[in-house]
Amino acid sequence: MPLFDYSDGDCHCLDLHGSFGGSVGQVIEFIHDDSRRLVNYPSLIAWLSTIVAGLEQLEEDDDEDPDSAAFIASENFFIFERRLNPGFPMDFPDCDGNFRLQPDQLLQLMDEQQEE
Repeated sequence: MPLFDYSDGDCHCLDLHGSFGGSVGQVIEFIHDDSRRLVNYPSLIAWLSTIVAGLEQLEEDDDEDPDSAAFIASENFFIFERRLNPGFPMDFPDCDGNFRLQPDQLLQLMDEQQEE
């Protein structure tokens, strides 16, 4: 079920089946022209909590003119959301065995999480 549409056919979806051996309610990133999938959040609550925490952090960091759209699209938010959701994103291959994130990217993400 789509949760957040990027207006280009891509969206975050609520998984109502527990796909990829995961849990019902996990949040999956759907890219319209890519059959590979990332499970970005373990649950809807984790997704919403991350967005709220990110906006609160932005407000604390910049009281004058917080630009929430720019922050959520930034690499800083990507690192922030990884810190709040250890072990995610979980990368699952398409039917040909191709992953969306390459193994070296996943290792780099895990290293960044451990450093923080």
